[in-house]
Amino acid sequence: MVNGSRYPWEEHYIAAVLETDDAKLPERVGKAHAAIASRRQELNSDHLGTPDEQRALRDAQKGLSVLSRERIGESSSGSRKESSDSGNQPAG
Repeated sequence: MVNGSRYPWEEHYIAAVLETDDAKLPERVGKAHAAIASRRQELNSDHLGTPDEQRALRDAQKGLSVLSRERIGESSSGSRKESSDSGNQPAG
């Protein structure tokens, strides 16, 4: 387990946030989303758990959305944006 995590699903979230290899990031984010979804499903059958964990789950989902949008180029719906390098080419 990654140091500093309070909930089992946080291990995957922290691993995604700390990933520096852009090639590995989509897999890390996917695993974090899956761990969060699995925990939410467990909580639905357990009276939704504690307010602290619910808040942590929401915050983690928001964090993964930002991470996906900024580092992977995915929209919040999960579809990849097409990137164009033509705008980054020097003129002349």
